[in-house]
Amino acid sequence: TFAATTHALLWNGIKPVFVDIRRDTCNLDEELVEAAITPRTTAILPVHCYGNPCASERLQQIADTYGLKLIYDAAHAFGVTVDGSSLLAQGDLAMLSFHATKVFNTFEGGAIVCHDLKLKQRIDYLKNFGFADEVTVVAPGINGKMNEFQAALGLLQL
Repeated sequence: TFAATTHALLWNGIKPVFVDIRRDTCNLDEELVEAAITPRTTAILPVHCYGNPCASERLQQIADTYGLKLIYDAAHAFGVTVDGSSLLAQGDLAMLSFHATKVFNTFEGGAIVCHDLKLKQRIDYLKNFGFADEVTVVAPGINGKMNEFQAALGLLQL
C-alpha cells in the first residue's frame, strides 16, 4: 500500500503489522494472515494490487472468525468486478484513490465505500470538519470534501 495508509494508522495510535504478499498477484498472502493476528488486532487491510482482486472470501472468513473489520485499499480497483459484482461491495470498507496516477482520476481525491450507516455518518462528520449540520460540531474533523472542479473532471471521465 501507499505510505499514507500507514500514516493514518500511526496518527491514531494503531501499530500496523505487515504480512507478506503473494508472488503471483502481489496481493496480501491470505495464508499468512492468521499467524499475524494478535489480541490487539482490529482489522485486516489488504490491497487489491493493480486491480487484481484479493482472496476476498478467505479474508472475510478470517475476519469473521476473529471479529475483525475487513478494510480494502481499492485504490487500483475502480470499476473492477468479480462474478458480475463490484469489488467495492466486499468487506466493511473500500478506499479508493482518484490521484492523477490512477486509471480513474480527478488529479487528487478519493472515496470510501461503506456499508454500515453508523460508520458512514462518522466518516461524513470527519470529512466535513466534524459538522453534523450548519452550526453543530460533533467530532474533530478535516476538510475531506472534493471540490467542484475535481468532481467535474471525474464526471467527464465516467
